[in-house]
Amino acid sequence: MKITNWEEYWKNYDLLISKIEKGNLYKIAIDLRTAKSYVNRLTDGWYDFSEAFESIINNNKNSFSNEEIEVITLLLKHLKTALKNL
Repeated sequence: MKITNWEEYWKNYDLLISKIEKGNLYKIAIDLRTAKSYVNRLTDGWYDFSEAFESIINNNKNSFSNEEIEVITLLLKHLKTALKNL
């Protein structure tokens, strides 16, 4: 799987949240939704989102399935690449 634009990014991010909810990890899903709300078209918002997303993942890394880890890795890679270009 490859992400080529932000529409695909957010689609995969939202699917990740849905899978996490199906695994009864509601607190993590809520935290991920909250992190997404930081994105406000300003550079600071993107960095706040990035920090929150990484923190949520790092604090809960043993809670995710292998499939979820693959998606998380892809999302973080795309995000970090985009932030380097800001």
